[in-house]
Amino acid sequence: MRPEEAYMDDTAFIIDAHVHTYPNVTVGRQALGPLGYGYAGTMEDLKEVMKQANLSYAVTANMTPTQEMIKANLATLDSRLTPDQEKEAIQGIHRKVIERMQRRNQWTCQSASESPQLVPLISFDVIQSPEEMVEELTTKATQMGAKGVKLQRLWPLYAKAQELKLPILFHSGASELPNYESKYGRPSEFIKVAEGFPRLTIVLAHLGKGYFEEAIELAQRTANIFFDTSGCFLGFGPPTPEIINKVGSVIKKIGITRVMFGSDWPWFDPAKDIAIIKNMEFTSRERSMILGENAKRIYNL
Repeated sequence: MRPEEAYMDDTAFIIDAHVHTYPNVTVGRQALGPLGYGYAGTMEDLKEVMKQANLSYAVTANMTPTQEMIKANLATLDSRLTPDQEKEAIQGIHRKVIERMQRRNQWTCQSASESPQLVPLISFDVIQSPEEMVEELTTKATQMGAKGVKLQRLWPLYAKAQELKLPILFHSGASELPNYESKYGRPSEFIKVAEGFPRLTIVLAHLGKGYFEEAIELAQRTANIFFDTSGCFLGFGPPTPEIINKVGSVIKKIGITRVMFGSDWPWFDPAKDIAIIKNMEFTSRERSMILGENAKRIYNL
C-alpha cells in the first residue's frame, strides 16, 4: 500500500476540537441568545449532532461567564455600604462565582466520564488565588480526566499545565459580537507566553480570525502554538468562496500539522464545516490531519 492510500478515507476519524455544552436547555438558550441554529447545547443535543456529523470525539471547551456574573452582582450592591462592608461583599461575590465555576468544571468532567467521546477542558479566572487554581487543575486532571484548560488569559496556571502536559485553549481573534474587546485576543499578544513556557502546548481558537497575518507570523516564530478553525467559515452568514480560499491559504502558511477542525457548536453546525474542509484544496492526508489526527495528537487521545 502506498503511504497516501492510508489517508484516502478522511471521514473515518473526525474530532471537533471546539464545542460548548450546557447543563440544561434554559442555560444553553441564555448563553446563545438569538444566535445558534436550533440546538441548546445540552449533552443530548451534542450526542445527536455527533452522530449526524460522524464525530469520533468532541472537545468540550466549557467556561463560566465569570466576569459578566461579577458585573451583574456588583450592580446590585447597596451604595450605602461602608468601604469595609463593600470589600466583604465583593469577596462574597467572587467566592460565589468561583464556586459556580468549579461546579461547572465538575459537571464537565463528570459528563465526559459518562460519555468517553467527550474530551473535557476546564476553566479558571484571575479572581482565584494561584494556589487555588493549581489545586483545581491538579485534582481535575489527575482524578477526573480533564484533558486541558479553557482560558481567556491567566499566567499562574501555565507552569502547572506545562508540567502536566495539558494543552491550554485560548480565545483568539476579533469577534462579530457587539461591544467585544478584541485586544487581548490578538495573536501577537501570545508571544510572551509561548516564549516563557516553550513546552506548554497553546491552542488559539478561531485561527486568530480578523488577524490572520498575525497568526501566520506567530506560527513562524514559535513551535508550541496551534490553532483551531472554530467560527472561521460560517460566521453569522454563509461563507463566500473568498473566505474559504483565505482560510485555506492561512492554514497552509501556518502549517497543516498545527491546525485542528473546530466548529464552535452549538453556534455553528459541525457537519457544514466538515463539508467545507472536505471540498478545500487539501490532499486526503492533509484533510485527515485537520479533521482528526492533529487533535488526537495534541489532546493525547
